This record gives sequence, structure tokens and C-alpha cells, in this order.
Amino acid sequence: MKTSELVLNFLREQGFLPQVDESNNIEFKFQMASFVFIENDDDPDFFQLLLPNIYDVTEDNRDIVLETVNKVNQSMKVAKACVVENSVWVFFETILDRTGNDRTKTCSVTITPSSKQQLWAQNEP
Repeated sequence: MKTSELVLNFLREQGFLPQVDESNNIEFKFQMASFVFIENDDDPDFFQLLLPNIYDVTEDNRDIVLETVNKVNQSMKVAKACVVENSVWVFFETILDRTGNDRTKTCSVTITPSSKQQLWAQNEP
């Protein structure tokens, strides 16, 4: 079974309303945030969940945002924040457990927003 099928099944079982976009990525919302699962055909065991566009980066805040992203990355396991163009994204990346254990998918949905919360908390005025 393809990873995207596993993810779709898991999300539906958990009560989410996932949508498949034109690029076959899976999008869903959780805690007022929009997530995207990216299928990697070259590496079917690679699990990548994105939380895009969580914080705007400007010329005025770029340095502090980069410092904050580094702090978040040092404190979080498997989730990493990155500046993509003029926005911060959080990436949850791991190797998928195909034994039927849903812990990877469950953790991805809880750890990724935690990175977002840390970033916001450290950048409050």
C-alpha cells in the first residue's frame, strides 16, 4: 500500500477531512492550521508532513526569525523549521513504520504544531 493511502486512511479514521490536491499531496486542517503530506515516490518509507506559511519573514524580522528557527530546531525532535522564501515552514520528517503502528502519523500531527507554538512564543513582541 502506498504511503499516501496509509495517510488518507489514518486521517479519515481519526475524523479528519483530507483533500488530495492536483499534485496528489494530501491536505488537511488541524487546530486551525493547514497541513500537507507529500508523497515521495522515490522513497516510499519516507514520511514528510509540512506545516507551511506559519510565520511571515520580512527584512525587518529576518535575523530574529532565523535565530528563533535555530532555537526551535535544537529543541524539537524530527520536526524542523525552515525559512522558505518569505515564510517559515515546519517539516516533520521520518521513516515510516509499516508494522501497523500509527505512532508516526499521530506524532506528526502533534509535534509539528508544537514547533509552530515555540516559534510564535519566542517571537512575541
